Amino acid sequence: MSLDYLLKLKNKYNLILFSMSEIIDNYEEMIILAAEEYESFNKFDKTDELYEIKKELLINDVSNFSEIKKMYNLYKENTLYHKEKINENIKLRCNHNFIEDTIDIDPDKCKVINYCEYCGITKDA
Repeated sequence: MSLDYLLKLKNKYNLILFSMSEIIDNYEEMIILAAEEYESFNKFDKTDELYEIKKELLINDVSNFSEIKKMYNLYKENTLYHKEKINENIKLRCNHNFIEDTIDIDPDKCKVINYCEYCGITKDA
């Protein structure tokens, strides 16, 4: 495997992880919305002929959203594992050329870092 290939994979894994985090956050919000809707729904007229059907739909929503969120958490863990393996390979294969640079931490503070111009790892890593 070439270093270029590994670096491209690393970038793709970063994109996937970002997307997965957004998906997981959205499912968490959907779980909260469905749970809140269920709570407010229980205050309505229970003699409505559709009450039980609506109640069951909301319970299913919370359950389904929770299961999907768990599934994405597992995918995320698996992706993190593979990304770590890619990072290990990159560290071994790269002919590192470390550059010293200064980054702004806040308007009044800077920090000196050393990173590889090819793969981006820091000298401390």
